[in-house]
Parts: sequence; C-alpha cells; structure tokens
Amino acid sequence: MNKSKIFNAIEQSSKKIFAGKDGLIKRMKSAKNYVANENLTEWAFSKLVATENFDINYGSSSKPFFYSHNFVNILEIDDDNFKNDVIEKFFKWSYKIDYIDLRKKFNSDQKNKKRFELLLHIDLVPEKIKRKQNFSANNQDEFFEGFKREIKTENSYRSRKLVKLAKEKYGTDCYVCGFNFGKIYGQHGKDFIEIHHLVPIENGIRKSTIDDVVTVCSNCHRMLHKGNTMLSVEYLKEIVENENKPADNK
Repeated sequence: MNKSKIFNAIEQSSKKIFAGKDGLIKRMKSAKNYVANENLTEWAFSKLVATENFDINYGSSSKPFFYSHNFVNILEIDDDNFKNDVIEKFFKWSYKIDYIDLRKKFNSDQKNKKRFELLLHIDLVPEKIKRKQNFSANNQDEFFEGFKREIKTENSYRSRKLVKLAKEKYGTDCYVCGFNFGKIYGQHGKDFIEIHHLVPIENGIRKSTIDDVVTVCSNCHRMLHKGNTMLSVEYLKEIVENENKPADNK
C-alpha cells in the first residue's frame, strides 16, 4: 500500500479528533497508540485510522497493520535527541485538543506502565538510528505473527462448506501433484485436503460454487500463491510433471 494513502488517512482522522464527535472523547481517553503523518504535524490514534480507513475490523489489529507498513515505535529508540524531538511534536499537536490533556496522560504513563507508542514511518527515522535499532526486522516479526492468523481464520470460515462439497466431488488427492495425506500420515491425515479458489478470494466478496475451487495439498497451495501473480492450477501441474520426468526424458 502506498504510504501516502496512510498519511492522508492519518490527517483525516486527526480532523475528526479535533471535532470530538461520534464518541471520540471517550475513545481518546483510553487510546495510547498514536501514528504521525509525513511531517509529524498531524497525529491520530491507531485504532481510529485503521478501522475507519482500511479493511481492519478489530482494534487489536490496528498496531499490527501499521507495523506491517513499516511504522515503528519511536519510544523504543536509544537516541534521546530524536526521540524527544518527536515527543515534542506530538505534544504540539495535542495542545490543539481542548477536551483532553495528552501531555499529562503521556507523562503519567511513562512513569508507570509505559504503554504509550508513538509510531512513525521508518523512512522518517535517520539512517544511523535505523541501522542501530534494526527496526524493520523487529516490527515485521511482531506483525506477521498475529495478522496472518487472523487472515487464515477468516478464510477458513468462508470456505468451510465448500471444503465438504469439494471433498465429495473431487476426493482428497491433490489435483496438482496427486499427494494424499491419508496415504502418508495414516488415520491422522485421512480426509484432509485444502481447497484453492480459482479466482483469488481477495478480489472481493462473492458467491462461490463447487466449480470455483479445486482440492490441493498444502505445498501446491503455497506454490500457486507464491509471487505477485497467482499461477493457474494447470500451469503448476505442468511444472510438477516436467520436473518429475525421468532424467533421460527431460
């Protein structure tokens, strides 16, 4: 996602905060994670930006969303000069809000539980600090651990009935390579198979039928989705057949 789109969303959410409407006063009192625009002149709490501007349904997924788009918590760095400069910019923005004293709330938090996070895009952090802190690896690991679990849960829910129908029609052999979990793992793997949507499910909400899916093993499923463009099942099947021909027949 283009980072400018996120910056614009932060600025729009900042305007809503100043207005203090739609229950925002109550939400501001509990919010402890704030994200900044490109110039550090506008801020907004992460839940507001993520849930109202992007496809994020749960507040708990808001921080992982920003971590995945290379936002980092500036309060974790060791460079006090840069950190304090960012904090002052956050305070300068907060002074314009007349219904909550964020500076007082922030200072109280730092003396006690230190739950506050001030998130900036990593491009706004000086290179010498980025090299020392190794931000990208830390934040990327934290994000993908949770966010991927959520995506898998959602897809499983949407396709549960199709799995049953697909097994009844196609069986439990992988359409691409012929692998059967029951033959390898015995009773533990019996009747297990994954289904693959021929039209990518991320293309949007739609009604799917049994003709829109095929049964595949976990490895082939990963290979179909590997890269920027999803492979067709026929093309991957051709790859498997070619790679497994006897050496003198290749």
